Amino acid sequence: MGTERTAFISHASEDAAVADDLCTHLEQAGIPCWVAPRDVTPGRDYASEIIDGIEACPVFVLLLSSAANQSAFVTRELERAASKGKRVFPVRIADVLPDRDMELFVSSAHWIDALQPPRTAQWERLARAIKGESSAPRVQASVVPG
Repeated sequence: MGTERTAFISHASEDAAVADDLCTHLEQAGIPCWVAPRDVTPGRDYASEIIDGIEACPVFVLLLSSAANQSAFVTRELERAASKGKRVFPVRIADVLPDRDMELFVSSAHWIDALQPPRTAQWERLARAIKGESSAPRVQASVVPG
């Protein structure tokens, strides 16, 4: 992929304009993003490119909408991110809850509501949360002898 990325932005194709807006804001905040179709290499297998993008990014941002709930691709991306131990940041861009296929993967994560434009304040909040996560060292939980 060449350039190191921090955040994979998962979205339904119907939400591409919102995903592009979020990507622009995050990258202006110093958080390089992977987003389809921009970062899919022409001539390569689309599904493999998606998996490579998820693997390359420590953070997975889910744009949750009615269209995302109905997208088998978004659900598969979310499952792959969770199975690879990625930190998931759900962002609701519509007044919906995750459907049953997504519920298991996002039920414990606090989400950001970015229901109406302008979403600048919500994008800035997300950027701060991602920066906090990506700069935090991964620490294994351990029991301290008492």
